This record gives sequence, C-alpha cells and structure tokens, in this order.
Amino acid sequence: MDMRNEAIRINMYYQSFTNFPNANIPPTFKNIMIRDVKGKNAEIAVEMRGLPEIPLHNIVLENI
Repeated sequence: MDMRNEAIRINMYYQSFTNFPNANIPPTFKNIMIRDVKGKNAEIAVEMRGLPEIPLHNIVLENI
C-alpha cells in the first residue's frame, strides 16, 4: 500500500484535529495489537502520542 503521511497513528491529542462533542473527556488507549502491516512511502512509519496523565498501555506492534 502506498502511504502519504503516517502509516500508523495513535494520538490522544485528538482535539487538535476534530470537534468531538465530548472532547473534554480524556481518552484511554490500551490493549492494542497491530500486526502484519506493509506499506511504502510513508513520511512517518508509526506515531504514538499519549497524555502525561494517561499514557498508552500495552501497545504491541508485530511484523511492521
């Protein structure tokens, strides 16, 4: 697959790009497995951004 920006993005700072009605409720990202992903031409392969007070937990990348 030909990619342009990030191939994989996990970003808890979603307020910077959307107008969700419950944007004041902090997100929780945990127990995520991403595997067997192939691509080319991505500027950034993986971007993960947690919050200082609610970090990412148990994120597994396999065969990326």
